[in-house]
Amino acid sequence: MTNRCSGQCCKIFTIKGKSLDELKKLAWLDNEGDTEKTLNMLIPLPVDEARKRFYEFTKLEKYNPKFTNFTCQYLNQETGNCMIYENRPRMCRDYPGSNVGYKCDYKGCTFERDEDALLQNLPAAIQTRENFKNKQLPAAGTK
Repeated sequence: MTNRCSGQCCKIFTIKGKSLDELKKLAWLDNEGDTEKTLNMLIPLPVDEARKRFYEFTKLEKYNPKFTNFTCQYLNQETGNCMIYENRPRMCRDYPGSNVGYKCDYKGCTFERDEDALLQNLPAAIQTRENFKNKQLPAAGTK
């Protein structure tokens, strides 16, 4: 395992099960003025394609057709590299979370968060969690 993501999670993912229209109404994406960047990267998957990708790329057992699934327009499908890596939204930088030794739910993923990466991202993760708990998130489109 490495601290380098192989892009499997960008081939199919959901954001709290919300549709694109529902996400447009939420300010919680806007940790650093990222809402527009995040919304622009999302490509909703048709149910049949989402089901196919779900079983092809995830280790999870049951597909839920009620969830809207997305793929990322900035994922290079051949290499698994992010084409906007240096400017990717906070949602992408923080994924898959801060658990040391985390094993991804995607088949073929090479990512495992190491302790140094956890410590580097810990202050921002704590602040984001506190803001969410206190509902002090900035309004969409503000920093």
